[in-house]
Amino acid sequence: MAFMVPFYTNEPFDVVTHENGESESFPHPIYAADLDEGDEIEHVRGKFWCRLSAPGYMDCTDWSGPFDTLAEARAHIRDLYDVDPDTGDELDAD
Repeated sequence: MAFMVPFYTNEPFDVVTHENGESESFPHPIYAADLDEGDEIEHVRGKFWCRLSAPGYMDCTDWSGPFDTLAEARAHIRDLYDVDPDTGDELDAD
């Protein structure tokens, strides 16, 4: 069994864009106290998000998304991390 397993969700997310142009995604809601001056926030609903997470641990990748479909999110996990989108097991190098 893989240490990191895929996790998918279509819950609302907030995308924060910082003054330097970098952005981060967080499950909704994010609170104004968590923002820096100059940050912009976009509320995203009805899209899919994904990441790898280690059950029982705090280890996880950053959230990726938004994706229009679950299939797109699954393909992203497979292509970016070279793992099975269901189990997180490494794909064969064949």
